[in-house]
Amino acid sequence: MNDVDVRTRILDEATRLFGRRGYGATSVRELAEAVGVTKPTLYYWFDSKEALYLATMERHAASFRDTIAEAFSADGGPVERLGLLARLFIERASDNPDGVRLFLLAEAPRDADQPQIDLIAMHSEALLAIQHLLADGVASGAFRSDLDAMTASLALLGALHLHVVAHLHGMPLAHDACDRIIRLFLHGVTAP
Repeated sequence: MNDVDVRTRILDEATRLFGRRGYGATSVRELAEAVGVTKPTLYYWFDSKEALYLATMERHAASFRDTIAEAFSADGGPVERLGLLARLFIERASDNPDGVRLFLLAEAPRDADQPQIDLIAMHSEALLAIQHLLADGVASGAFRSDLDAMTASLALLGALHLHVVAHLHGMPLAHDACDRIIRLFLHGVTAP
């Protein structure tokens, strides 16, 4: 196993254990055993449990930012790129339930010694990208001129996030959930 594989396995197992058990209930010994390395090897890569936790959180925040960048660099107008964002967000979150749980536990820490994470700051780049896309849509006439881009960005991410959380808690996810979310986001609930 090469160095990149070891570091990746440590981050994967940290995601799984922190996401399922929480920060306080996960020990460095358990992490090392789950990866199949010694504690000194784990400390070679991450100088503390806190550093490993923060690296794990940043890895998943970066993955989210990459998803936004991929969706927004795709061909198509603002509506098509928002639809792609919804599909990628739900697909990737569904493929990584432990990563989602990790963020849920960061939002409401159970352990006093758990490092505090400012999730809004972690997602500010993504929120800004969505706001820019919405502003482009306003400028092109795809979206209404009085759109509050920040409120709309938070509303879209909130809808996507809650669909994923509900799915993690057993709610079936409709095959066209992404399309439904985008249609509701774009057209609202009022009669035409």
